Amino acid sequence: MSTMPDNGTGRETWAIDIRPSVSPAPAHSDAALSNRIRELEGALRDRDEFLAVLAHELRNPLAPIRNVAEIVRACADSDERLRKLGDILERQVAQMSRLVDDLFDTARMRWGRLTLAREVVDVATVLSGAVETMKPRFVSRSLALSLTIRHEALPANADPTRLTQIFCNLLDNAAKYTPDGGRIEIEVRRDGNHALVRVEDSGIGIPDRMLTAIFEPFTQVKSASEQARGGLGLGLPIVKKLVEMHGGSVEARSDGPGRGAEFVVKLPLTGVEASEKKAISAMSNRRTQSVLVVDDDRDTCDTLGMMLEHLGCKVELAHDVDHALETAMRGRPDLILLDIGLPKVDGYEIVRRLRDRADLSATRIAALTGYAGSEDRRRGEEAGFDTYLVKPVNFDALTRLLDEPRA
Repeated sequence: MSTMPDNGTGRETWAIDIRPSVSPAPAHSDAALSNRIRELEGALRDRDEFLAVLAHELRNPLAPIRNVAEIVRACADSDERLRKLGDILERQVAQMSRLVDDLFDTARMRWGRLTLAREVVDVATVLSGAVETMKPRFVSRSLALSLTIRHEALPANADPTRLTQIFCNLLDNAAKYTPDGGRIEIEVRRDGNHALVRVEDSGIGIPDRMLTAIFEPFTQVKSASEQARGGLGLGLPIVKKLVEMHGGSVEARSDGPGRGAEFVVKLPLTGVEASEKKAISAMSNRRTQSVLVVDDDRDTCDTLGMMLEHLGCKVELAHDVDHALETAMRGRPDLILLDIGLPKVDGYEIVRRLRDRADLSATRIAALTGYAGSEDRRRGEEAGFDTYLVKPVNFDALTRLLDEPRA
């Protein structure tokens, strides 16, 4: 700080230099740099852990909300207003669920914790399912949708859940950046030894300098008015990571702002043909199953039970460990849906106790959880879980679980 000379006004003028001072380099600059790098890595790790915990905590209240939306839609029948409310609720919950999944997967992706549960699937069938999932979003925006599928099997050794996530993220991105009344064209076909999936929109386009940058976390393309289109800028980075984990590639193309965009995904095919007859047979052979739902959150437990009843199951509910064990031993259900995060005794310990009983050897036990990382799955398999259901659970996931052949 310095005093300026009197310029005849009779007042002193003070000047303060707010420029950062430059300190001389420390004697041990390499050590200081290493310490700083460790600090930054620790901060990033803390951030990612926070994102994972946040995603988990958000999934818990989302679970009963989604269950209610599914039940409302299923029971609406001729009540058009009720059906419309159910559709709105489902669309909003689906969007929130995608945001939560993106948060969770970004944290896991950074530290190499994303894993694939591969099986032979038909790429076109998975894509069709993703389109059906996203269709309410397109309808609400009056977007014209075109889906072209070449009539041949496109078998890939892939994780169907992650494949669906890839396609839903691409479709969500197209809907987000396409004005109401626009068009979205989707195509899947064979390209040599690969399945080629193309998603093209008539939206705001992508500047040339952004064609690769959009695959970086927290990066978004803004419209000419610089109005952000929502989201977290995580969907496309997750797409890129998952596609590469499948041995494929993804590319963004655009002729520039205002001229739409195109995303092209290539996935390697396997020589084994996917069998649609197997899935059809599983559905036709479904019988009434007895299911025990164990969750201390009564809203989640009750609404999940209603969903299962709608699917034709005989359902019993339990909210604590004693009731769960007593009901399981008395009823010997075909399937138990067991929440991992129970108070006092967690789901890992309960499933161990259940697996110790010979009379429950034929019972399948699925974990209900907000976590489904590789470490969680390893612990679950060691404890005795057969599979995982990640909250919030929907009708499709329950239907697939009920249709799985029993050992």
